[in-house]
Amino acid sequence: MSIKQRLRTAEKRMGVTDGDPIHFRTFYENKDGSSQEVSRMIVFPGSGHSFYMRREPGETQDQFDRRADSQIQDFRFGRRPAVTPQGGQDYLLD
Repeated sequence: MSIKQRLRTAEKRMGVTDGDPIHFRTFYENKDGSSQEVSRMIVFPGSGHSFYMRREPGETQDQFDRRADSQIQDFRFGRRPAVTPQGGQDYLLD
């Protein structure tokens, strides 16, 4: 069962509606022990909408967070996020 399907099943059991998005973050650990976020999947409970984002080369964590927040706001206000086809950096999963 995929993560997306597991979330939908859990949401049905809990009676969840759209609320705060759930973030799944992927981190890369550097040789020096530090880590950095490289991608993020954002799922909106209840609606089944989700999208995937990759951190751009040279993009700071703050810039990546702002871009993710902008995409979240687009979803909340009924606009489709400005994402590229699956071969690009960001794409819709639904």
